[in-house]
Amino acid sequence: MSIRVAPDLIQELDKIGKAVHRSRAWLGEDALRHYVEIQRWHLQEIAAGVEDIKAGKVADLPKIR
Repeated sequence: MSIRVAPDLIQELDKIGKAVHRSRAWLGEDALRHYVEIQRWHLQEIAAGVEDIKAGKVADLPKIR
């Protein structure tokens, strides 16, 4: 896999890599892993919410207020 990265982002990545003694590749994979985890969680929560709606597990907004 290859991606295009803006020069300013590469500079920031290099600064971080130098500070934590990690390569661009390591930082990129770490960032991508965190992104995927967050997106997976987000999609699971949306799916769970849709299932709740289908099951009638909803709250009436005026009653909440």
